[in-house]
Amino acid sequence: MPGQLAPLGPDLNLVKDWTLAGFTAAMRTGIDPNGHQISEQMPWRSVGKMDDDELEAIYQYLTHMPNS
Repeated sequence: MPGQLAPLGPDLNLVKDWTLAGFTAAMRTGIDPNGHQISEQMPWRSVGKMDDDELEAIYQYLTHMPNS
């Protein structure tokens, strides 16, 4: 919508370049598939406690979002 600010926060479209295994590992270790530390502001520690089915659901959601 014209005049509206873009959402604040990380570009979650980057997850589209990750595999499910890479996403799951990133959420459990805090290291993304490219070897970078995920910010402590991202709640990867609590998300990483989810079971495999829950993490896959989040991954599927993120990888099917329209590009922003």
